[in-house]
Amino acid sequence: MEEIEVIRLEIDEVDEKIVEFLNKRLNLVRELSRLKKVQGIDIIDKQREKEVIERAIQLSSHENKEALSKIYSEIINACRDAQEE
Repeated sequence: MEEIEVIRLEIDEVDEKIVEFLNKRLNLVRELSRLKKVQGIDIIDKQREKEVIERAIQLSSHENKEALSKIYSEIINACRDAQEE
């Protein structure tokens, strides 16, 4: 098998894990939203969103921190939409 195909297969495996974890994250966000509604807490917490992005950047060994920040911003936006459903 060509090296390119081997790498693509590895990427596919990583993508499967990403989807699995994103689904898990969305389920947790929906549960959190339900609890916040019951307790009368604001659904959106900008400070927490900022902390999540900063933590992801700190955990990353990748040199392109801006790209990671954009990715996490999109994840948070999608999760915010899920909370409002």
